[in-house]
Amino acid sequence: AALADKGDDKKATKAFNEGITLFKKGDVGEAVKRFRHADALNPSWKIKYNIGQCEAALKRYGLAIEAFEHYLEFVGADIEEPQRAEIDAFVTTMREMLTAVSVNVNRPGAAIFVDDREAGTSPLDAPLLLLAGRHEVRVTLPGFVTVRRDVQVVTGREMSLDLTREEEPRQGVLRVDSNVADAVVWVDGEEVGLTGHPILIDAGSHTIEVRAEGYRPGQRRLLVEADHEQQ
Repeated sequence: AALADKGDDKKATKAFNEGITLFKKGDVGEAVKRFRHADALNPSWKIKYNIGQCEAALKRYGLAIEAFEHYLEFVGADIEEPQRAEIDAFVTTMREMLTAVSVNVNRPGAAIFVDDREAGTSPLDAPLLLLAGRHEVRVTLPGFVTVRRDVQVVTGREMSLDLTREEEPRQGVLRVDSNVADAVVWVDGEEVGLTGHPILIDAGSHTIEVRAEGYRPGQRRLLVEADHEQQ
């Protein structure tokens, strides 16, 4: 079925129809991406229902339940009671297959991913609903070290994940002189500045090269010390 014409955005219609085609071809993963794009552009009960069907087919039951609940909210009293009862029973069955997993992160505003799909932002409003089995939980926040945890989901599982700040790289100052004015300094294959000027680079071992047109390059390996200036 196509989207209703009234008020529909052409891009949403296009994405919806692409989703239908992909679903018929068996590419459910790509189909649900098109449906979600269409729903973001122009929400429709048909799209939400299709999203639920796709997520259920992919065994992502938590997302399927969410989609079907949004569908029921969207149609409200317009849905016939037998169909509502059928969807309610399907949702109940899916819930029985899931386990509530509480993920507590010690920093607010961190993005939480489960199996490379974003599940929410800390603090989560409710536990995650996951299928029993092994999952990867990943938590990211700018300025902090990314936390990854492989978990075996069992009933009643609770996780606490601690983020620690990333250490800022320690740096040193390097001043390279040359017998050729305005020769170019390269560090580890990247152009960084001209000779005679201070260059701030990360502490550690680096390949320093000086290049100038008409001259043979000069190169040496140098250990740059943190918080020091070297000539």
